[in-house]
Amino acid sequence: MNQSLDLLFDNPYLKVILLLILFLAVVLIRLLFPRIKIKTEIDDLVDLARSMNCSEYDIFLKAGKKWNFSSDKIEEDFKRYLWHGDLPRYVKDYIKTQRT
Repeated sequence: MNQSLDLLFDNPYLKVILLLILFLAVVLIRLLFPRIKIKTEIDDLVDLARSMNCSEYDIFLKAGKKWNFSSDKIEEDFKRYLWHGDLPRYVKDYIKTQRT
């Protein structure tokens, strides 16, 4: 009995067939359970910039002018956004008001 099992698993065709079955199972699972995309505030910023045909920096400028911030502050906040992904409160507020 053990010899037949050893011969069965030594068969190179069986290994190929098992790999194909595993590959098909993974593909089937990925098709049945697609990834859930979580929308972030940064996604909202990018979407708003695209819908307004402007850059993300332009959104920062518009939001900052609404709050009467200096261009230096806006530029520093935009740099922080680029380096760390941090959106300041005034940009979040501007995005929210533009969505409604």
